[in-house]
Amino acid sequence: MENIIAKIASISDVDIIKTIYNEARTFGRSSGSCDWTDDYPNDEIINYDMEHNYLYIVYSGEKPIALFSLMDTDDLDNEPLNWTQVKSGVPARICIAPQLQGKGYGKKIMHKLIQVAKQRGYQSLRLLADKKHTPANKLYQSLNFQYKGAAHLYETDFNAYELIL
Repeated sequence: MENIIAKIASISDVDIIKTIYNEARTFGRSSGSCDWTDDYPNDEIINYDMEHNYLYIVYSGEKPIALFSLMDTDDLDNEPLNWTQVKSGVPARICIAPQLQGKGYGKKIMHKLIQVAKQRGYQSLRLLADKKHTPANKLYQSLNFQYKGAAHLYETDFNAYELIL
């Protein structure tokens, strides 16, 4: 059984983080699944996430394979989407190394993210998926995230989802 672990990122991990973000952005643009700009996520966002212990590196054994941030709140909380009124975490900037995409790692990484969220005391997760990103939308639905409605943020149309933990 493959050992998937998530570790809080530190300043010494910046090169790993930037490499995974850059590779995932480039691959996502070529496949049409990512509309991240060249400067997203930028150094300011990466540093902010690390300073607040939001940014995680996911490893398969010793190899870094993915990233996710798990925040206490963000702009999504202000959207009128009939959220469940419990302590919620907001996953963001979830990305998987391109060579592992389409091989079941998304589900493994989301299970790890859910485990981390429970350990941090969250009672639900709220997240956005770009409407054009079919694999992400299918993944969240397969994990029983409930569709809460559409949201237009950051000049993008999203589907909003919630999972009660």
